[in-house]
Amino acid sequence: MSEFKNLVFVGIDPHKAEHVAIMIDHWGEVFFELTFPNQASGFETLLNHVNNHIPEGKTVVFGIEDTGGLGRSCAQWLTVRDKLVKGINPIMSSNKRNRQPHRSKTDQIDALAVAKVLITDYNQLPTVTVDEYYHALRQLANRREQLVKTSTRCKNQLHKLLHELYPNYKDFFSDPFGLTALAFWANYSHPSMLQGVGIKRLASFLKKHARNMSTAKAEEILSAVDKHQPLTIDDKMTIVVVKQIIEQLQQLQNHIVEMEQMIDEALLQSNSKLQTMPGVGPVVEITILSRVGPIEKFSSADKLARHAGIAPVDNSSGGTKRQRRSKSGDRRLNAAIHRIALNQISVDRNGVPKCPVALEYYERKISEGKTKLSALTCLKRRLCDIIYAMLRDKTAYREPDCRFPAA
Repeated sequence: MSEFKNLVFVGIDPHKAEHVAIMIDHWGEVFFELTFPNQASGFETLLNHVNNHIPEGKTVVFGIEDTGGLGRSCAQWLTVRDKLVKGINPIMSSNKRNRQPHRSKTDQIDALAVAKVLITDYNQLPTVTVDEYYHALRQLANRREQLVKTSTRCKNQLHKLLHELYPNYKDFFSDPFGLTALAFWANYSHPSMLQGVGIKRLASFLKKHARNMSTAKAEEILSAVDKHQPLTIDDKMTIVVVKQIIEQLQQLQNHIVEMEQMIDEALLQSNSKLQTMPGVGPVVEITILSRVGPIEKFSSADKLARHAGIAPVDNSSGGTKRQRRSKSGDRRLNAAIHRIALNQISVDRNGVPKCPVALEYYERKISEGKTKLSALTCLKRRLCDIIYAMLRDKTAYREPDCRFPAA
């Protein structure tokens, strides 16, 4: 505790309308509690309170939960004014609060837990920096993810409805949600709508949306459907829903393309060369950059791995020493690195490994007795080292000259 004797700690529990702050010293003595609005005037009130209560010769450190969400405005406001701000993972403050004998929960107790995390985990906490660019990257990455999830829900709904109208619809197109397929479902939502439609007419329609569509495809579709299938009242309602879903899906696909173009443009402004690594494309790269932020926040690859929830957690008792996988950390960052690892241990159509070094390391871990999931976690930890070095040094990927070191 002696290294903190010249520091005081302000823990902030953020909310939509108001934040709650508590200032304590390294012994846990409370100087003040304050509820202030989530706006610039409220942040000014907080800073005035700190200046009025801070003992002479002391330096203040702020700790804020959710610095990428509800706590971002306050964290950035303080950072711009050269205040030292640490980002607090809500899991850490929750664990601190739950260790108390009486598990009450109030905003004041939450703020106090944040302040105590500042003391106990000070050296492991990331420092908040001015991050307009990285915040913009996160907005783009999150928006694309939302669009893709909504698109997937629409596709699942359309799958179900098409099964009712065209039980064998999957045989018509290689991609039932491609431009040509969607145009067909929208114009011929029911087999009865193909009555009077000949091969030439259907072939002409298909070629408007895909030049590689042949007359044989039109003939295949017409021979596979029952054009005399009766159109029931239920079918009519289903057709209305199908047309609405297709319209929504087409809009979503256009928005996804637009968002991916914006992602490409945004990545051009970074000095990152992550896409030179096998398994990394624009989506994975922007996810990593937006979740990591300025790499200077992390003094080592170990801290980056801990931030991503990849570093193993000790789970020992008595004479038994073991480790387990972490369930905390940034799960989106973890998922992005997981995708890279899966890609690198895969092989192409000819059976050639996409990344021989990674596959060799993965298989070596399995031969040592690790499960496939544990071996993959070991590979993810090695990838963390590479990602950290590439971001820190702004260098392109270089395949290791020798095998990965043992984990």
